[in-house]
Amino acid sequence: MRVSMLSIGRLSKAQLLPGRKNQTTWLYNQTSTENCLCTALRYHSVDEIAGLNSFSSNTSCQLILAPPILSPSIIYDIKSTLLLLHPFTDTPCCSDFSWMLDRMKRSGRPSSATVPKPTLLSIDSTNRFLSSMQYKGKFYRFHRTNLSLEGIYSLPAGYICASSIYKRGYIFFGCDTPSALMIFKETNLASPLARINMTQWIRGVSFARNDTLMFVAVQEGDYGVYIYNISWTPQIFVSLAKTFPPIVDQMWTIHTVNDSCVLTTCWSTNEPVYKIQSPTMTSMSWSRKSLPTTKVTGSNSLGEAVTDPCGRIWGVVYGFGIRIYDQSGTILLGNWSLTTGVANILLLDNYEVFHNICVIYLLASSVFDSFVIVVGLLPRLLNGYGVDLSQTFSILCKLRFFFTYYAGYTAACFISLACIERYLTSSTSAYKRQLITKKRAYLSILIVLIFGCVTFGEGFYCIDINQQLFGAPQSCYQLKLNIQCQIADSLLQFIFELLIPALLMIVFGFLTFKNVHNKHSRVNAVQLGDNPLAATVGTRRMSVSQEKRAAQKRDGQLRTMLLVQVAVFVISTFPIGVFKLYSIVTVYQTKSPLKRAIENTIFNISVISLFFNNCITFYIHTLCGQVFRKELFKLFRCA
Repeated sequence: MRVSMLSIGRLSKAQLLPGRKNQTTWLYNQTSTENCLCTALRYHSVDEIAGLNSFSSNTSCQLILAPPILSPSIIYDIKSTLLLLHPFTDTPCCSDFSWMLDRMKRSGRPSSATVPKPTLLSIDSTNRFLSSMQYKGKFYRFHRTNLSLEGIYSLPAGYICASSIYKRGYIFFGCDTPSALMIFKETNLASPLARINMTQWIRGVSFARNDTLMFVAVQEGDYGVYIYNISWTPQIFVSLAKTFPPIVDQMWTIHTVNDSCVLTTCWSTNEPVYKIQSPTMTSMSWSRKSLPTTKVTGSNSLGEAVTDPCGRIWGVVYGFGIRIYDQSGTILLGNWSLTTGVANILLLDNYEVFHNICVIYLLASSVFDSFVIVVGLLPRLLNGYGVDLSQTFSILCKLRFFFTYYAGYTAACFISLACIERYLTSSTSAYKRQLITKKRAYLSILIVLIFGCVTFGEGFYCIDINQQLFGAPQSCYQLKLNIQCQIADSLLQFIFELLIPALLMIVFGFLTFKNVHNKHSRVNAVQLGDNPLAATVGTRRMSVSQEKRAAQKRDGQLRTMLLVQVAVFVISTFPIGVFKLYSIVTVYQTKSPLKRAIENTIFNISVISLFFNNCITFYIHTLCGQVFRKELFKLFRCA
């Protein structure tokens, strides 16, 4: 079952499948779901646990960590009890495939150190390392995030292996010499812990059903696919359950889709992807059929075939690139031509691009808020000691006003763009969500920067020193003898730094609330196999009050951040906005010294209020925005 929204709670006879981005940890000797939860909370906080699957048959418990789970899947499992600790959230990747593929094609792709003839890719149990086996060579390990080389390891003398895969703290090596599946501890490649003798040329390994089934693809021999029952404690033990003869003598990879389906490929021309499936999630009656639409033609060979969290099939065509099909393998959704000879692929649930474009705007806003503080407030502090050079040097005076206006305007505009981005992200319209791309985000930032330079460039003419001689509150100020400059300078700041950003924040903040409210009523489910789970399982089997509380909590977090941002901006900029309008209206009036002194005092108070907005914005984002905090912590860790 695929569920777009599910409340927190307990669900019997159900198992939550972790996304590839989620870490999993196994606990043993857990006699009940409650016992498992108590044990889990000894080592992890509630925020770190997405959910858990409790298996009463063998007293084990699977913790699924690092929420959220993108495009979540729930399957029927009579032996499992699901305990969900966090609500699921929608992700646009499943409905907006063409957009996602376009983003992937245009995104920057870091490269690792060169691996001669790399084979299968896999992530270790700590979710830290990405590893690949050199074909009949050494074992390479890279850092998962930046692909920096962590180590190159040689297997014991006499071992010639062509593939490797991590599972439960072990590494399974498919070896030609000896002709066996060799099992090592992740932390010790000096000697194997177990050996499963086979024919020869083991190429792929995958697991299913709580890792109690193991599928092995063999390139040569009497059988092309082996299915084993496997137990892990007190030591690894396997028993052969079923075999399939080879289609051709080039069986290459095998990939688990779910507990009743795996995909296999052959390293041969004119061959499609094959599906091995059972009628239910617990049946041991397996059959094999081809997916004719996935057949490659010409001189190209089919490499690995995997599925993404939305069920789409990604087939690697050696000599071409990647072809993507729908869940049934009958409709070609897209092509991705690659110049390199790709043979294998590893898909991760790394869709942060869909959520963190808003953070780009918020971080940019914080940067320019810092400029306002340095350029606007620091000279005022120095002026108290009589060392404010901007009050005596004309060029410094002009630069100070320009950068103060410019940084304040850009910071306000970026917050407005963040509000617009949230509105588009929360929309139910696929077209509106497709408008959100990093390229457009950076382009909008560039437009704001260029427009600000043009708009506030007038300051280099209309701002100068010695204006206190004509009634200005300070030496560095608008030209008091040039009324047109006073009107233009005040009006431009009022319109572009204060009025327009405030209106955008209010309007798109309201529209975002409306979208979020509408989204809470959406439930989407798909039935799998012969084990129907009601389409309302995500909402009806959970307490209605729990669902409402979860929805209200999510609403409240978003509402708090938006309201605090808009409220602080409007309140802190209101005094200077009113003063600017007042100064424009009364520009032609003759004012007494007392009245000018009162106005100067009001002006200084208004400026301090304006700077308060720039000083506090960063703290609002940090305290109210969970995504912003996560991105900030990532920056600190990278530094």
